[in-house]
Amino acid sequence: MALSVKMQDQVKSRAITVMDAIAKAHDNQEAVRLMCPLNVDTRCMLYAYRPMICRLHGIPHELKKPGQPGIMGPGCDTFDRRCGHKPYIPFDRTPVYRDMAKLEQAVRQATRFRDKIRMTVSEMILDFHS
Repeated sequence: MALSVKMQDQVKSRAITVMDAIAKAHDNQEAVRLMCPLNVDTRCMLYAYRPMICRLHGIPHELKKPGQPGIMGPGCDTFDRRCGHKPYIPFDRTPVYRDMAKLEQAVRQATRFRDKIRMTVSEMILDFHS
């Protein structure tokens, strides 16, 4: 899927707005919750191609780290409002994250990339367009 140049410019502009708001909140030592720059009218413009973190967002889950008790993550407010009355369906993210870590390790070895990567979607968009 390719976005038009006009749509790419709009996404980039929204990414800049998000990053500016994050920087301002950080300077003021405030928390900030912002919508992803790819979200338009409550819909992801790349929905069919969205990353794993977006696919899993808001779903109640479990995560089991070695040597530690399991962690239960609640669903987001929207999920809870729509589905909170239904019984919990166990969803253990551990195997998914373990497989992703193996893939990342293979890519790092193949590319000899050693730096840590921790970027927001806005940062990735701006990095790609620079």
